[in-house]
Amino acid sequence: MKKHKSPTKNGGTTVVLDSAADAIKLGEAYANKLVEAYAKQPKDRKVDVNFLQRDEHDPMEGHCAKSKKQTGCKMTYGALLASAKDRQRRFTQCEEAIVKGDPETKEAISRMMEELHDMALDLAPSLKANHAGFQRSEDGFSASPELLAAGEEKCCIQRKDEGEGIKGGEGAGAYRLIINTDVSWWGQPSDNAAMVGALTLILQQFHPVEVWIQQGWLGSHDSDGITLFKLDFTGAFDPTALTFWIGHHDKDQVFSYFINMELGRENTSTSTTAEIEADLMLRGDWMKVYGIDEGKFGSMLHTEKMDLMARWIADTAMQIAFNPTEQGPLITG
Repeated sequence: MKKHKSPTKNGGTTVVLDSAADAIKLGEAYANKLVEAYAKQPKDRKVDVNFLQRDEHDPMEGHCAKSKKQTGCKMTYGALLASAKDRQRRFTQCEEAIVKGDPETKEAISRMMEELHDMALDLAPSLKANHAGFQRSEDGFSASPELLAAGEEKCCIQRKDEGEGIKGGEGAGAYRLIINTDVSWWGQPSDNAAMVGALTLILQQFHPVEVWIQQGWLGSHDSDGITLFKLDFTGAFDPTALTFWIGHHDKDQVFSYFINMELGRENTSTSTTAEIEADLMLRGDWMKVYGIDEGKFGSMLHTEKMDLMARWIADTAMQIAFNPTEQGPLITG
């Protein structure tokens, strides 16, 4: 774990964890502390409880009757213990979703990802590896028999260099994508995971891709701030592993909450700025760039949503991977 003062307008203390596994350990520690603390108190004793809430998934649901404007209520320690055990169970479910996922969901995501990948390449042919990722050269990893027989000097194929149209990324050349888990993602989690997965696979044609998780619990205390960790895709990138971070209903109010309470966070403001240099920070309201709000997106037909997602993938990949003067027409459709 590394800590430093935030260099951005997010402010507070930035904590960089080594992995998602370290984040899970922090959350487990906080969950255990809550259960142990409440178990030691008289069950019938009442206490005023204030809680942190910033989305529709209320961790006190079923335990604390309240109006929308309330941020607390009076509860017995017995009710608090029941609530803590329930949230501990939900945190365990989060861990299982991160580590195991769901085979049926993974298959559906993979199919949609492949379809979105192909649709985006049809919209922006420059993103095809044989069009944009490689070029003719005097030296390269492969030679064209036809060009060689014709006596062409540039008869070999090599990957394009950064100065010749392809940009390097912010992660020491790798493209760095940040998933902001502070806000709810619109639409179906599997759809969004397929969309981000397709974008990642396209970008991987040109440079490696890093995927970071950003959790913001911002406020006026020095301990408030951003928590960051990079997802591990050492073997191979599995787009289906993005499902939890993009769409799980407890990704913020339970998983992120427990981690950041264990780190001493005290406030609930969400982050809107990438805490580290990145090529893209992903939020759930991505379709706003096309003037589409949540209500309109929710009423679209599946084919309309696929067209919109493919267009976003093509636009975004072109902006990340290509120098403006080299990319040519953004899309053809």
